[in-house]
Amino acid sequence: MSDPMDLAKLAVDVGLMTNDWPSHQQLLAEVGVEYDHLLKIGRGVHQHRYAIGDSVLKVNSHRDELVATPSPLVGLRVAGAVDRPTARVTADRVPIDIVPVGTDGIVDVEVRWRTHRPDEVAEFLEAGLGGVQEEERWRVGTSWFVVEADPAAPEASEGLDGLGLRYLTVQVRNVVREHARLVDLGYESAREPVRLGDTACISFVRAPDGVWVEVSQRASLTGALPVLH
Repeated sequence: MSDPMDLAKLAVDVGLMTNDWPSHQQLLAEVGVEYDHLLKIGRGVHQHRYAIGDSVLKVNSHRDELVATPSPLVGLRVAGAVDRPTARVTADRVPIDIVPVGTDGIVDVEVRWRTHRPDEVAEFLEAGLGGVQEEERWRVGTSWFVVEADPAAPEASEGLDGLGLRYLTVQVRNVVREHARLVDLGYESAREPVRLGDTACISFVRAPDGVWVEVSQRASLTGALPVLH
């Protein structure tokens, strides 16, 4: 068995993509989800970052037109400043339920992952991300996953871009080591580690069902970044 993932932050971030940023802004403001800051990614992409406990919901607003392509990530429950559960659906038809903090143990996010191979997803959450099964759900740090078995569930599209929930992010202490560890476990290397100035080093692997997972080492969490060759 491989060593567990060494997380620098005990929460999972979630990446969402859209061409309709104003509707997402309005929806999240109405339910009191806290806007943190804007990150300009380049290529016409503005990443609007929302703080949800220790998790970040990344709403990536694209200038270029996106299309709806399959994604096994099909919905969220997020902890918010509400007195009772509030169900919403984004303009891109992503269900987002906002619940009072602590509901079913949710202090940041819970991700719904619909799959035709639940055993492989469970293995990835455990061996890949260091998750722990608690009854019918999986916990990675303080974040939760619901794995929904569906024989008809599609694979993710090959490309990362597309409308709706598209990827997960884990913050680690050593991106080079963790990327190599996941590849050694049999997961596809989608993008090798690259350095983003003095801010972060990131890579991508593809989990079961082709789900994109960003492995990120941020200087604000870990200090000095590795020198990549």
